[in-house]
Amino acid sequence: HPFHLSHTHPRERMSLAGKHITVFGGMREGKGAHYTEAAFKIGALLAEKGAIVVNGAGNGGLMRATLEGAQSRAGRVKGVITQHFVDQDEGHMEAFKEGDLAVVKTMTERKQQLYTMGEAFVALPGGLGTLEETIEVISWSNINLHLKPVAMLDLNGYYATLDQFIKHIVAEDFAAPRALSLYAMLPTPEACVEYLEQQFAAAAATTTDPNAAQ
Repeated sequence: HPFHLSHTHPRERMSLAGKHITVFGGMREGKGAHYTEAAFKIGALLAEKGAIVVNGAGNGGLMRATLEGAQSRAGRVKGVITQHFVDQDEGHMEAFKEGDLAVVKTMTERKQQLYTMGEAFVALPGGLGTLEETIEVISWSNINLHLKPVAMLDLNGYYATLDQFIKHIVAEDFAAPRALSLYAMLPTPEACVEYLEQQFAAAAATTTDPNAAQ
C-alpha cells in the first residue's frame, strides 16, 4: 500500500499545496464548542498549507466551520451539494467562487464527486452521513478502488468505538488485518495535517524509488 507510513521516515513530509483534501463532517455542531473549533482549525491549517478544501457545502455545523476556517486563511474551497439541500436552504452557497460549487441530483452523485475530487480524506466528528462516507472510503481502499489516505480526527476519543469495531471485524476474520492500516486515528487537527503530509511523501518516495516494488 503506497500510503503506508513505514515507507517513509516519520519526519519526512510533502507539501499539500494544490492538493484536494475532502473533509467529511457533521451538519450539526455537536455537544461543546471543541467540535466546531477543531473543524475551523482543520480548514485553516489546510488552507495555510495551500491545500484546496473540498466538502459537502453544508450551511451548518462542522461543514460550515471547516469552510469558514479555510476562508479565514484565504484558502480555496470546493463543494458538492444536492439540489434537495439547496431547495431547503441548507447550502453555504456564498462560500464558493463561480465554478467551485457543483449542484447534483442525488446523494450518490454527491458522494462520488467528493470521493473522486479528494486526493486524501479527513473525517471530522459527525453523524450518520459522516459515518457512511468514512466507512465507504475505507472500504473502497480495502478493495483497491483507491489508494488515498484517510485521517480520522479522534477528538476526545470520538471515533474510538468505531476503531474498536473495525478491529473486531478483523478479529472475526471478516476483513484482512491490512484493513487496520487504511486509516489513521489522530487526536488533533495538527496531527491530521501532519499525517497527510507524511502519506504524500511516502507515496512520492514509492513512485520515484526504482526498488520500491521489489
